[in-house]
Amino acid sequence: MKYALTVLLAILPALNLGCSKSSKNAEDARFSDKRVVLQESDNKLTLGDVAKHFSAVKFESAQQEFDLKKDFVEETLERFLLIKGAQEAGIQPKLDTAVVQRNLIQSYLDNTIVNKIKTTDSDVDVFFAKYGGEIELGIILVYDSTQADSLFRALKKGDDFEQLARQFSRERYSAEKGGNLGYRSYDKTGPDVRDIAFNLIIGEFSRPIHTKSDWEIIKVYDHIKNTKADLEKSREFYRGLTKQYQRKKAVREFANKIRSQVHYTINQPVINLLIQKADSIRNSGNYKPGLPNSAYLDPRSLSESDLNMYMAKFEGGGAKVGDYISYIRENYEPERAPDITNGVAMEEIMEGLTLPAAIIRKAINEGFDRSEVYLSGLDYLKGSYLYQKMKDKIYSTIDTLTEADIAKYYNEHQNDFFLPDQVRASAIAVKTKDEATALLNRIKGGAVIGQLAKSNSLDKQSALNNGDLGFFTVARYTAIFQACENLQKGQLGGPIEYENNWWIFMVTDKIKKTPKTLDQVRADIIDSLGRKWRADAYKNWTNKRKEQTHYTVDLDLIKNNLTMGQLTQTGKETK
Repeated sequence: MKYALTVLLAILPALNLGCSKSSKNAEDARFSDKRVVLQESDNKLTLGDVAKHFSAVKFESAQQEFDLKKDFVEETLERFLLIKGAQEAGIQPKLDTAVVQRNLIQSYLDNTIVNKIKTTDSDVDVFFAKYGGEIELGIILVYDSTQADSLFRALKKGDDFEQLARQFSRERYSAEKGGNLGYRSYDKTGPDVRDIAFNLIIGEFSRPIHTKSDWEIIKVYDHIKNTKADLEKSREFYRGLTKQYQRKKAVREFANKIRSQVHYTINQPVINLLIQKADSIRNSGNYKPGLPNSAYLDPRSLSESDLNMYMAKFEGGGAKVGDYISYIRENYEPERAPDITNGVAMEEIMEGLTLPAAIIRKAINEGFDRSEVYLSGLDYLKGSYLYQKMKDKIYSTIDTLTEADIAKYYNEHQNDFFLPDQVRASAIAVKTKDEATALLNRIKGGAVIGQLAKSNSLDKQSALNNGDLGFFTVARYTAIFQACENLQKGQLGGPIEYENNWWIFMVTDKIKKTPKTLDQVRADIIDSLGRKWRADAYKNWTNKRKEQTHYTVDLDLIKNNLTMGQLTQTGKETK
C-alpha cells in the first residue's frame, strides 16, 4: 500500500528538520498569545501567530530570529493588502474541488494523527541506532516491472550488479558508475527506498521496489555508523527525522484501519477484463507498438459502461476504469505507464485512488468539515487564491519584453556571461601522503593511473570510472583544480591534501574561459529581466498601497519576546 501512503504523506505539512526543543506547555502559552503585532483594518497578526509560524525553526542568533520574524510581518502585511486589492477589483475566490478536498484531508490527518505524535529522546535514540550514519548505495532503475523481475532473478543467480546497472539502468548519473550513487544519509535517500536500504546488510541487494513512476533494485556497499557524540551534535535534526518516521508509521496504521472499516476490495474480474481490452486495442495496429498495456487504454475505444466499472470499491465509493485511465494519462508518459498485470503496482494505484475519498467520507461523517480548524484553513486558502490573482493582475501591467531589451541587457552584462575554465583529470585519493607518493612514483614508472585508481582510490565514484573526475570548475575539487591550473595536458600532479584524503592526478583535458553568445544566454536574460520587472512592479504597487493604507506594526513585541535572548533594536510604527 505504498502508493496510498505516498498520497497521504504528501498532503501533510513538511517537517522542518532543524526544529527547536521546547516543552508542550511553553508552546501552548506562546501559540495562544493574543497580543497584536500587525493590525490592518479587521486583519491582524498576533504574537501567537508568529510563534506558530516559526515553531519548527532553529534560529542561529537573536538578530537572525528578529530579522526573520520582521520579514514575516512585512510579508503578512503585503498579503493583507493584496487580498483587499483583489476584493476591490471584484475578484472572487474560486477553489478547485481537489484543493478543497486536499485541505480537508490535511486538516483531518493533522488533528487525528500528526498533532498527537510525541517524540521523546528515547525515540530519537532508537531511530538513530537504526538509521543514523550513511550508506554507500547502488541502484538499478527501470520503468517496467517485468524487466525489474528479470534483473532480480539474474542477480539471484549471481550476475554482477554493476554490469547490469551499466547495461540496463535508466538512472543516467549512476549507470556509468555501475549504479553507484555514493554515500547517502537517511534524509538524502529517496523516501520510497530509504527504510529498505538502511535495513540491508553490506553487499545485499533488495527485491524490486515500486515507486510512482519506476522500479528500483538497490544494493548497499558500505554502512558508516555514526557515534553517540555525532547524535548529540545533531539531536534536534534527528528529532525531526524521527518525527517524520513516526508520522509515516502512524499514517500506515491509519490507512490499514481505514481499509478495514470501509471494507476495501479490488475487483479482479474488472481488471482482467481491462487487460483483455488493452491487448485488443494494442493488437488493432492503430497505436505505437511496444508500450506497457495501460498506455493503450483509450477512453474513445471503451463504452460508457466500461468506463463506469469499479476496479476497486469501498463502502460509499471506489475507483472506476475512467478514473484509472485519467490518472494514468495525467501522471505517466506512455513509455512509463504501469503494467495492469502487475498486482503490486495496481494495488498501490487503486489504494491511492480510493483511500483519500474514504478519508474525506469519514471526516464528513464525523462533522470535521464544520470544525473551526478546517474552516479557518479554508479561509486561508481563499485568501491565498485572491493574493495570487492580485499578483497576476499586477504582473499583467508589465510591458512586453522586446529583442531590443534583451540585446541591451546582454551588452550591459557581457562580463556575466561566460563558460568558466574547466579541467578534466584522472585522480586517486588515499589516506596518507606516503601512499600517494608511492602510487605517483609507480605511474611515473609506467603504471596506468586508471588501473591504479580502480583498485586503490578511496573516491568510489571516480574509481568506478578509472579515476576520471570528468570536467570540473574551481567550485568542485577546488584544491585539485588550482593545482591543475599550472599543469599541461598529460602532466601529473600531487600529492595534495583535499577533503581529508591525499590526492594525485593527471590532467587529461582543459577548456579555457570563453564568452557566451547572445543566443546561448537568451533564455537566461528573459528569465532574469522577467523576474526583475515583476519584482519592480510588485514593489511599486505595494509601496503605493502602504502609503494609502492605515496600519499598525509593533515590532517591539517581537523584540521583547525572542526565544534567543535580548535585542536592542526597536521598531514601532503607525501609518
